[in-house]
Amino acid sequence: MSRLIKNPNKLVGDFHIKSSGDQNPIVKIENINDNNKSAQLHFKKTTASTAANDTIGSIRFLTTDSNDEDIQTASITSRTVGITEDSEAGSLILSVLTKESVDSDAPLTAMTIEGSTTTQSLVQTTINDKLIVDGKIIIEEASAHLLAGAGYGQIWVKDDAPNELCYSDDAGTAIQGIGKYHYTMKTVGCNYGTYLYAYLPMNGYIFEQTSTSSRNEYNAFIAPYNGTLEKFMWRTEELQDGECSFRILTSTDGTEVPGITLYRKEYTVDIADDTHHDVDMSSPVVGTDPPVLVKGNVYSFYHLFPNDPNDVNFTLVFKWDITS
Repeated sequence: MSRLIKNPNKLVGDFHIKSSGDQNPIVKIENINDNNKSAQLHFKKTTASTAANDTIGSIRFLTTDSNDEDIQTASITSRTVGITEDSEAGSLILSVLTKESVDSDAPLTAMTIEGSTTTQSLVQTTINDKLIVDGKIIIEEASAHLLAGAGYGQIWVKDDAPNELCYSDDAGTAIQGIGKYHYTMKTVGCNYGTYLYAYLPMNGYIFEQTSTSSRNEYNAFIAPYNGTLEKFMWRTEELQDGECSFRILTSTDGTEVPGITLYRKEYTVDIADDTHHDVDMSSPVVGTDPPVLVKGNVYSFYHLFPNDPNDVNFTLVFKWDITS
């Protein structure tokens, strides 16, 4: 049976509809206009002292348990977040009951959707405990991570081409390309003897190589993927004071010996013996920082010292794009 409320302004206090019929009572709000605007359900709180975290409206789902006691199984609630003019914001809270042990227990907040009082386009969704998705999660790319603050980490997608999965910690440090990049470290030890320069014996030989001629099996290696040289460090037995030169030479298929200078960096040092030096690879004379390596090309590494170094230890760190 349907009833028409002719003058709802006369309703004061509780409005209770009760039925013993199957799937009843039904509350229907119908709009019969031909335009694209339809019916609305308003929850309005009118007060002269609105404050942050005020409840504006709530839909509660109630029943009784096996002991015939009232329980609230779930609720949908809206609250204020900010009420200052031009910084107003609200929230929508979805709560569900979980293992009620006390009769007065309220549903636990499962998800909160909250607007920002400082950033117009920012809406934050907080999910309690864990998120289980039966399918896929699709994340829209962004140019940078948000500043979420202490105690929060972020998973996001960088808008490179192609885009890359990233993680940022609460200090703002981003790890870009999760699962896409693989780092390898190469350590090289050799003795320069009476020479100031040498091609690093990348394949394990212990003596200096001052020429690329007939030494390809000692000096050169093949890039397994597209990648970059992220770090170059050295430590010498003797002190160094003066200008150094670090170079990367390359060749493509069909040319045995690397002969094209891909990267060259001149820099000055003044350090004691047996002291490590982390080379600043920015602003090279030739090439880019970081140096870009191409899958399948061969590479040799050259380094000149200002003084006879005697024994030298080198460490190189490579970053490889394993999707290339």
